[in-house]
This record gives sequence, structure tokens and C-alpha cells, in this order.
Amino acid sequence: MTKARHVYIPRVDDLRRTLIQECHDTFWACHAGGERTLALVQQGYYWPQIGDDVQEYVKTCLTCQQDKVDHRKKAGLLQSLPVSMRPWESESLDFITSLSNVEDLGTILVVVDRFSKYASFIAAPKYCSAGEATQLFFKYVVKYWGMPQICGENQMERFNIMLEEYLCHFINVTQKNWVKLLDVAQLCFNSCKSSSIRKSAFEIVNGQQPLLPHTVNVPNTGKSPRAVSFSEEWRQNIDLAHSYLEKAAIRMKKNTDKNKIPEVQCGRPSYG
Repeated sequence: MTKARHVYIPRVDDLRRTLIQECHDTFWACHAGGERTLALVQQGYYWPQIGDDVQEYVKTCLTCQQDKVDHRKKAGLLQSLPVSMRPWESESLDFITSLSNVEDLGTILVVVDRFSKYASFIAAPKYCSAGEATQLFFKYVVKYWGMPQICGENQMERFNIMLEEYLCHFINVTQKNWVKLLDVAQLCFNSCKSSSIRKSAFEIVNGQQPLLPHTVNVPNTGKSPRAVSFSEEWRQNIDLAHSYLEKAAIRMKKNTDKNKIPEVQCGRPSYG
């Protein structure tokens, strides 16, 4: 049975739980949070109370409880960066270091497009020079998306933590398979729905969601859209993403400043 090209999953044995597990525990799903896992399931399937079932599964996931970081609030007011007008106009980059050596590789160069949140995870030498980093940046980013106008290292902590958690979930005993995991991790992160733009990074950049293992066999009986309609929808997605990013930046600054730790001034009395 289908509904709007979504397959209905009956309550038979552990079929629903198995599907949620496929969209949460696997390499390409990366133990995402409740909203992102739900978005993956809903790409091809539906059943009553699907959201409740997904949230319950994610809350009781032992791997997530063991590996994920407890985030703490930081002092200081948030200085929001200007919102980009289109993908690949402004990019942030950072390095994850101190990884197990695999041949001559021991570092991950993380590059994130600030508009779409599209992330590139690039294996780099342990002691990566500026020249080597530039070559990798051209090979894996500029070659596909062009040169950015702005390039910095802003707001990268969250992406680094998410990637580190992913690797922690799936790394083997020897800790030597992290290089092979990067490509799957990149597909996983970029196909997950973002809470700020309400679409996946892959969809914003490429105009459509990629086929994933759990949806590749879902029947599609609809006709292919015309090129003009596709182009218009893509442009609408870009505009919508920009408006959501502006709202998200305002909301992030408001929430961060609200929970700001009081400043400590020299000479000011302190009471226990």
C-alpha cells in the first residue's frame, strides 16, 4: 500500500523498528538525532505515530548515550556572521587532528559551506602544510563548486564534534578505518535535514535528495518534472533556505546571549 509514493509499513513483528534502525544505526545514517532520523524514514515510508516511534528509538539508543558529547554553554555574546546569498559564497574550514596514522594520513580537513551547510570531509597528511591544504581544498571543493568570496574558521566546533561522534560510532578496534568512513559520513551528513534551513544540504546544492539505501527500491510512478519546473523549484529552495538562515542566525544569537555567563570584573565583590 502506498500514499503519495510513500510505502505504508504495517505493525508486523519488528518491521517498523528494523526500518528505524536502518535509518539511524547504519554507516550512512550516522546515529543522527530524532528529527533527522525521522526525515530519513519519511523519505519513503509512513505509518501512524511514526514520529513517536522514531523519538523513542533514538532516546534509547545505547551507542548514542555512550559516544555523544555533553554540550555546555559558553560565556560571551554571539557575533553573527553575515548571511550568505547563495551556496559556496562563504565557507568555513578547520582541521581534526591526532588521528591514528593510515599510511601518511592523520588529519581531517573539514570544509563547510555556510549557506547550505554542505560539508566536505577530506583526509589529509598528519602534518598538513599550508600548501598541501590549499591543494586539497582545490581538489575536493573548488574543482566542483568554484572559489568562495569568504573563507574562515567560524562555527566549526559543532561540525567537528558531529564527525568525531560518527567516527566513534563506527571505528574499528585498530582505529585504522577512519579514512574509509569519510565518504560515507559526508553522504550521511549532507543528506540529513537541517534544522536551520529545513532541507538537506544535498538538496539545496543539487536541487534534489540523493537516493539512499533505504529508498532506492521505493517505486516512483510519477512523471519526470519539466526542466523549467525543476529550475523554478530549485530557485525557490535557495530563497527559502536564505530566509530560514536569517531567522536561525537571529534565534541562535538570542538564545546564546540569553544564557550568557555573567562577566567577572576585577575588584568587584564576589559572594558565595
